[in-house]
Amino acid sequence: MDKYYVIVAGNGITSRANLEALMEDHYYANGPKGILVLAFDGKPSQGQIFAAQLAKDKNIETVVFNTKDDAPGLPPCSVAVVDNPLLAAVSSNEGEKASAFVLWSDEDTGCLNLLAYCKKAGVPCFDLTDGLNPLTASPKAKAQDAPEIPEAEQEEVEEEYVLPLEDPEEEEDMDEDETLDEVYMAVEYLVQAIAKAVRAELSASNKPQKGSKA
Repeated sequence: MDKYYVIVAGNGITSRANLEALMEDHYYANGPKGILVLAFDGKPSQGQIFAAQLAKDKNIETVVFNTKDDAPGLPPCSVAVVDNPLLAAVSSNEGEKASAFVLWSDEDTGCLNLLAYCKKAGVPCFDLTDGLNPLTASPKAKAQDAPEIPEAEQEEVEEEYVLPLEDPEEEEDMDEDETLDEVYMAVEYLVQAIAKAVRAELSASNKPQKGSKA
């Protein structure tokens, strides 16, 4: 039998028993030359871990496409570091005997992207959380990749949020001004105190003196 590829991706939830039963049937029908292909960003989903462990038990090779040089929680496997793991996984198997088993989740935009990539590459998709029922992308389906921000706009954004650096000379001038203000206040207080004392002394000297009895 010929070599074939099974792409498993997505964050949908399914039981280990369900996943193993479906994938074992596929391996049995297609022979021992299968290769498991996993695609994820950073770390695998629970279903992908189940698939990798089953592949190890069946002596099936596992290939990983990840944004990092790592495959946490998976048995030993080869890892390819790429910017877009889903696109790389599908593109690398275009023209080959391949299928995509999707761990479908309505909240996972990656599932929709995978359908769009597979439609373009001619790779059939099946729902691994629903008995491997076929999944078909809409005729106008397009992957929703994150837009790239031009470097010029990135620089503008960075400049907008950078706090201005303090000028040491300005800071020194401010310290000097504060010191002078404190000196002026102290002098003014001293002048007022002296004036008050002088007024008190003059007031006392101007009071009429009581005469002594003859």
